[in-house]
Amino acid sequence: MMRLIISLVDQAYTATTAKTMTYNGSYQELVNSDSVTTGGTMEYVCGSNNTTAPTSGWSTTVPTRMTAGNYYVWWRIKEQGIYNAVAARCLTSAINRADISPNVTMFGWTYGSATNNPSVSGNSGNGITA
Repeated sequence: MMRLIISLVDQAYTATTAKTMTYNGSYQELVNSDSVTTGGTMEYVCGSNNTTAPTSGWSTTVPTRMTAGNYYVWWRIKEQGIYNAVAARCLTSAINRADISPNVTMFGWTYGSATNNPSVSGNSGNGITA
């Protein structure tokens, strides 16, 4: 009797890389897109730390966020067909606070009279930088 053993082979992929961005008022992808050239499907999830991969919430969509802060983005490749899985790995991405240069003016106001509402310009995020 002859036994034939077929072993799983490793995936061929381009690894995901973290991004460092600046707040712009829009949702931004937290990691650079990658590709799996053979085998499985890349999955992502945002976690609460960089030591323990989440057990749920995995998706093939690259995570996005709008608010400034640091984010733990986990990625993995699921086992598929004859291809091994790639274990979950964590990247830390950042959206930095935006710099603002506001100008405050009070048109038509004379010292000693009732105040007008100020006008603020030069802040495209309307005061939201985080």
